[in-house]
Amino acid sequence: MSRGVKQMMSVVAVLMLCMTMAAGIAAAKGTKPVVATTMSLYNSAFILGHELKAGDYEVSATDTMLTISQNRKTIVEAPISWKSETGKSQFSTFVTDGNKVTELHFSGKTQYAVVAN
Repeated sequence: MSRGVKQMMSVVAVLMLCMTMAAGIAAAKGTKPVVATTMSLYNSAFILGHELKAGDYEVSATDTMLTISQNRKTIVEAPISWKSETGKSQFSTFVTDGNKVTELHFSGKTQYAVVAN
């Protein structure tokens, strides 16, 4: 093989390695939903200063972020952390302290999301 072909193959190999590493880093950042469901809120509540009125919401959570939407429009995004439960949750539900959303539990899951303050 000529020297130019060998150099070109080396460049292609390095580019492929970089693309593989970049894809792994993007996947590790928690961009893929861990859970996505619909939840009902029966009383108005606040999350990070945003009011959620009583109604149905689409909820998705990644490793680090919660997104709450209604009618395909994002209402709020909030940082979260995950905690373990002793058993699987029976229902998907918002947990409030007064009128502030503090946790989200997901049906069939042994972990729940805690909303950052």
